[in-house]
Amino acid sequence: MISDDTGHVLGEVYEFDSSEWEPVIARLDEYEGCSPSDPQPHEYRREIVNARLTSDEVLPAWAYLLNRWPPRMREIKSGDYLASRTRA
Repeated sequence: MISDDTGHVLGEVYEFDSSEWEPVIARLDEYEGCSPSDPQPHEYRREIVNARLTSDEVLPAWAYLLNRWPPRMREIKSGDYLASRTRA
């Protein structure tokens, strides 16, 4: 997915039926620590971004973006979090 102002990150895009949206997004918000019951300030916020698929199609998609930089963390220049974890 492409971020509007800071570069890009690799990720996955899923499509859900509208009847599945509420329980799925509630669970994801809880997992990411940005549900209404999580203390403020949240580490992430959910926003719509432009996602570029491998087909080069660009479409709007919800993404979790950092609200604040975590202490002692470094930027992953490649945008590939999973690859950075396997090298660590």
